[in-house]
Amino acid sequence: MGHSGKHSGEPAQGARLYWILALLAGAVFWLLPVMVFLNLGRGLDLADTGHYYNTLSRFSEIRSMSSQYFVLWDMLPVGAGILENRLWVFGLFWLAGGIFSFGLLRFFGLDYRKSPVNLAVFLAIWASVYVYYFWWLPDPSYNAVAVILLYALTGLVFWLCAIARTGIASKFFYGLAVLVGFLLAAFVLTRATSALLFFLLAMGFYLSQAKTVWSGATLKLAGFGLLGGLLFLLMVHLAVEPLSVIWDRQIGGLEMRQIRGRRTDLLGSMSRFAGDITSDSRAYLPWMFASIAGAVFADLKYVKSKIVRQVLYTMSALGFMGMAVKLGTQFSGGKLPRDVEVSGYLLFLTLSLLTVFLLRRLFSAHQVERTNWLLALLVLLVMPYVFAFGTGNLWLKQSLFAGGFLITICLLVLVFLRKSVPVYWHISVLATLLFVPYGVYQLAQNKPYRLPATLSQQTTEISIRGGAGGTLKVDRVTAKYLNQMGQFYDQFGAVDDRAYLIDLSGMSPFLSYHLDAKLMSVPWVIATEKNSQATFEFILARMDAEALKSAWIIDAPENKRHLDGSALRAFGINFPDDYELVLTARPPVSKKDIHLYRPKDIIEP
Repeated sequence: MGHSGKHSGEPAQGARLYWILALLAGAVFWLLPVMVFLNLGRGLDLADTGHYYNTLSRFSEIRSMSSQYFVLWDMLPVGAGILENRLWVFGLFWLAGGIFSFGLLRFFGLDYRKSPVNLAVFLAIWASVYVYYFWWLPDPSYNAVAVILLYALTGLVFWLCAIARTGIASKFFYGLAVLVGFLLAAFVLTRATSALLFFLLAMGFYLSQAKTVWSGATLKLAGFGLLGGLLFLLMVHLAVEPLSVIWDRQIGGLEMRQIRGRRTDLLGSMSRFAGDITSDSRAYLPWMFASIAGAVFADLKYVKSKIVRQVLYTMSALGFMGMAVKLGTQFSGGKLPRDVEVSGYLLFLTLSLLTVFLLRRLFSAHQVERTNWLLALLVLLVMPYVFAFGTGNLWLKQSLFAGGFLITICLLVLVFLRKSVPVYWHISVLATLLFVPYGVYQLAQNKPYRLPATLSQQTTEISIRGGAGGTLKVDRVTAKYLNQMGQFYDQFGAVDDRAYLIDLSGMSPFLSYHLDAKLMSVPWVIATEKNSQATFEFILARMDAEALKSAWIIDAPENKRHLDGSALRAFGINFPDDYELVLTARPPVSKKDIHLYRPKDIIEP
């Protein structure tokens, strides 16, 4: 099939059109990072974003945290404000996407410098990593850091495999190994369960590709990888904080997870994953089977009639288009697809193309692809679920954050099949594939994650009072709410001696950041999870009782799912008798008022 970038044997008919189409597709995907960049200064989620920036700005106050991703952020020369940090996330995605796409093209032998087709695929893969942004705001969350690391690590592993297949080892080869070990250690701090699963998968894949499994090069690779991991730990210990502090914080985070009863989350998420696939299959399986049958059986030896083959290919093309139309109907009447539906659509599209690729290799009389290429595609198929592993969330939903892996499979399969199926088949598949970023973009524009308005409506500029400060554009409701709360910024005392803010609402971590209040050993005391009240009391028991007496309190008594303030009495806080209500404000997402209380004996500045 000629995957080395040389296309002298490619038939002239339709080739030019396909090259033009491929280049346009590669350019279209770059609309994703462009739109992300233009919206970096817009939008502010007051829940998760508060969690992230509380963590990044004052992680020395945090005593219980299962993910230590913020330690990595402290190793970077990041900016002080939210916008600067978002720019860093954007740039790191750009870097990780470049490593990912370059490593893949090295592995598959696709020289992007010699072929417009390969160049288009290289650009599209690089840009597709930004699909993440259109559901989750571009903040330095543990999800963002994990996705960045997963893309970079995957690209490096494929790059190492490309070198190892030749049996040639060099300083550059071992340098890559050190980088893999360094980033893998960082991945462990970000999401340990996913990192472990990735390590096992990557190790098995590498051993299947290496020319000699137990060669000296392979053993040296393990040694240099270990050296990279130790180098990372040494840098953290010397430049950020002692490893003993990280360990203690991790133990505290695990204790909190145990209190919340999250030990069965993995099994629960696996069962929900199976349920999502089953429900989505009713919508996509007919189109999937039509696509597979038409593309595969048109190439069998006994199909002599050109007309019959064209009919079968047309049926296949219509099948792929039918998948896109099925998702498109979700937009009718203003109804939007859920993130799980978009993820399911992307999964079934990928499975369709993978099945076509596999069956055509089995039944076709043409050259049979090497097995390691198919294995590589299967590894990529698993990667989004490696990312979702152990999160306790819906796996289809989580996989959308790393949806670039599935888009990558589709693009590579199109390259592999480009000589054995008609051009209009490729046109239909590319159109179907391009519907994915469009669907994700529509989902985010019309229902951004925990935002009351679309990104286009985030036009009111506001200054963040506390934390690292800075300005952002938000919607009018959010601006009014934060300005109301911000008027009490100075009353929380000097920056070096701020009061605590006890969040009984369980949904307002950004207020701690906005008011520069001290953290209660965690960046967010959640009220909506199982056993949240017991977790809240666990946190209180580990804090200094005297310091708590000067704390301010926010509550949402109208909200059924809020923390019980009567538990404060056991810790010497007579709430609400010794407190006065100073503000009632309506947050942008919740329909329940937030009340701000302060101690009655507070001394005015």
